[in-house]
Amino acid sequence: MVELLPRASRHTFTLREFGRLAEVADLAELQPAADLSIDSRMREAVELVAQLRGSLPPLADPADDDVIDPYRQSPEMYEQSSQQIVPAVNSTVRLLRAASQLGGGVGGCPDPAGSLEVSFDDGQTWQTGEAHTVDARRLLQIVATQGDLVRLAAQKAQCATEQLRSFIGGTSWQLEPEPSPMWMLDPADATLVHTPIGAHTLPCQAVQLASDGAQGAVLCSDGAVVTSVDGETWSEPVAVPHGVAIGFTSEGVAVASVGEPECAGVRTRLLAGGAIGAPGACVDVAGAGDGNTALTGDAGEWYLWAGESFLRSADAGQTWG
Repeated sequence: MVELLPRASRHTFTLREFGRLAEVADLAELQPAADLSIDSRMREAVELVAQLRGSLPPLADPADDDVIDPYRQSPEMYEQSSQQIVPAVNSTVRLLRAASQLGGGVGGCPDPAGSLEVSFDDGQTWQTGEAHTVDARRLLQIVATQGDLVRLAAQKAQCATEQLRSFIGGTSWQLEPEPSPMWMLDPADATLVHTPIGAHTLPCQAVQLASDGAQGAVLCSDGAVVTSVDGETWSEPVAVPHGVAIGFTSEGVAVASVGEPECAGVRTRLLAGGAIGAPGACVDVAGAGDGNTALTGDAGEWYLWAGESFLRSADAGQTWG
């Protein structure tokens, strides 16, 4: 590419080079600019990485920025290639994810049209998406895993459930002409879950459901968390003290707790492999509690909405800022 278009060299990278630079990029340098488009935010992120090229020491071996081609080689070579690719992809996703975060109020279907807020500066500022144009009242599920395409299920004024979609990161919405099944709790029955393969009965009364599109997790009213890949068969419940919110991350299911004896604020834990991990740092957040706390994450970054606060963690919930 550079040979065909030399001026593109400033913004042309190998995957490992971009991931290496993205790993040390200061996300705070992404300027607050909520009026910029998704394309502009992505260009700004790439420019941030490009500026690091001249500020870091060169690699001892330039080949360390390349990926081994394992084609027609041993299984060990395929493994080595994946070990080179995965960290670079995770660092890249972390940077690009930081440029666009989504949040929204749940609302109720008889209430006035709800709002869905969008951030293009890692949560520093937020703007309201135009969900009111399609009369969305109560948010049931939101899925933002396919670039700028965001899908959500919501109830309208008469409590009918419809799906919406946005092709520009959530700033403008339209009705989904061909709705497809997605993970969500039944708005009329907290013991029923809808999945891509049908509706199933839950092993408990649900407080909240989280999904990454391929699997689901439910926070039960008794504080336990159960998980499933099909909605029909569920894991053994795992008790979580004072749990109020769950969300999928690249490491597993993150769980937020509020009002523990040792922490009057919020702290998080990771549920992975059927076991709950040790809690992270206690965060003193005003107004946090059941119903106004949400948690999600991707590629090592966790995001916490609690009360009126939005926090980010780069170490899986151990510290927040």
